[in-house]
Amino acid sequence: MVRITALSGELVLELEDVYTRMVDGQNVRDLKKFLAVLTGHPRFKQRLLVDAGPLRDDIPLPALANMQLVILNFADPDETSAERLCQECAKIHVDQVEMLLQKPQDPNVRGPMRRAPIADRSQG
Repeated sequence: MVRITALSGELVLELEDVYTRMVDGQNVRDLKKFLAVLTGHPRFKQRLLVDAGPLRDDIPLPALANMQLVILNFADPDETSAERLCQECAKIHVDQVEMLLQKPQDPNVRGPMRRAPIADRSQG
């Protein structure tokens, strides 16, 4: 069973054993995408914690775990960060974009050309 609570102790999600077997092969990123639908917070604002600390997005989903979900605020926006995110999106540097979003940086903060980084990339 997977049980996810907020730091307040409030139950966010509980997955029974049957469902846990269905998610075999999924990773923490996949769970965060699912939680994004439930919580309304994008995956890069979420941190899942276990006793050992935060779980990286690329590790396999633990089959039996009690986790805590922390929702982070976006980092304070600045033009330099927005510009860098725009540049990395334009170059299709997925790993760099992921790193910046994990700050977590708001992907909708306008860059120097007054376009959001993701929208900027979709124009190219």
